[in-house]
Amino acid sequence: MVLCTFRNQQIIHERRIYDFSALALQLAGESGAAFDSSRLYKATLDRALLTHDISIASAIQQALLPPARFAGTNFEIAAASVPCRAIGGDFVDYFELPAGAFGFALGDVAGKGPPAALLAGVLQGILAGHAPGGNTPAETLTHVNQVLLRRAIEGRFATVAYGALSCGGQLTYCNAGHIPPFLIRQQGQLRFFKGGLILGAFRHATFEEETVQLQSGDLVVAVSDGITEATSRDGGEFGEHRLLACVEADRNLSPAGYLDLIFESVREFTSEVPQQDDLTALVLRYTGPLRIASGASLRVSWCDSTDAWRHTDCSREGAAKRTA
Repeated sequence: MVLCTFRNQQIIHERRIYDFSALALQLAGESGAAFDSSRLYKATLDRALLTHDISIASAIQQALLPPARFAGTNFEIAAASVPCRAIGGDFVDYFELPAGAFGFALGDVAGKGPPAALLAGVLQGILAGHAPGGNTPAETLTHVNQVLLRRAIEGRFATVAYGALSCGGQLTYCNAGHIPPFLIRQQGQLRFFKGGLILGAFRHATFEEETVQLQSGDLVVAVSDGITEATSRDGGEFGEHRLLACVEADRNLSPAGYLDLIFESVREFTSEVPQQDDLTALVLRYTGPLRIASGASLRVSWCDSTDAWRHTDCSREGAAKRTA
């Protein structure tokens, strides 16, 4: 825009203006200094509003997490997730399943911040909505993969470890590209490798599952790669060996105690190095099969099938019906 000053029908001054906001302020009698102040105030206000929105999103994400501690009839579980930013792409959840079974999942969405957090929320909702329907872990993750592909977002995928624990102590799991969880026993340990590829990336991916009979005192430990890949000041990684050392240090801790020890060990290892990734961990201890005074021996036989967790009612009410 060109502003011209006329005198006696002649142009005595010409000025070109490229900032129309500045023009509006000048026409309103504002000075250049006032304009700069106004622009700075608007930018500060915008940042404050964004910070407020992110704070609300963080509170919502934390509210979507399950209770930090939970105890069932034959297990105890503890879980926590600490994002490296205000909101993150890790999630953990657990839920009741048919026939008195219990499901738990830990996932990690590629990326960080709001984009990963949005997809993590979607993934958590799909799992929570589909898992309680009586589907096996492999069937559930197959469904999750198909739903994510229908909403395909380039470069966005997720890893998930999902397990279902029956009332008889049979743990059926499916691992979709996640760090294989540990099964730590009094003598030795196992890893949960069986499953398939990452979710949301391959349309024809197939998923397998495996069933393991837990023994009283067994521990299941699942973490995101933010734990094992946490780096120290000299660039070393926390690694799986330090994770296992946390569990082996004291076999009498509660799941919440192990969880606290894991996070504290990671903080000490990384020292003053800024957190580079979301930190998420879950610890489950199997305490033994559910025992009911009357008909206990019958109840155990009903829960010994590898498919019992979705076909047998092992609740107190179910046991009462079977013994009547």
